[in-house]
Amino acid sequence: MVRRGGGYGGQSDRLVDLRVDDHPAPITELARLLELHRLYFERPSEADLVPIDADLAADLAARLGRLGGEAIEPLETARLWEALERWAGRENLEERMVRPGFLDRTVLRILRGQTEG
Repeated sequence: MVRRGGGYGGQSDRLVDLRVDDHPAPITELARLLELHRLYFERPSEADLVPIDADLAADLAARLGRLGGEAIEPLETARLWEALERWAGRENLEERMVRPGFLDRTVLRILRGQTEG
């Protein structure tokens, strides 16, 4: 699948290049890989973004603190965003970090899933 500038970071035209030739269940595997591709490479739409208000900032700071051992003051928005971006980079979710002050619902779900309990 190709689209002008559609590759990672707009650096190529290769939008999707998946191979399942030797998998025992190629169609199922292709569907799984396509979902992973969407997760890691598609940028969220505006409708997928939630504003980071004071309550969400406190929640994010606590969760990121548990994961990284770094104390983050929720009101320090630039530092909170930097911590979010570092975590997202480790999780290969950096393409979903589109605008400071807003968080992709998928990123939020993954972060919460990693820090439940």
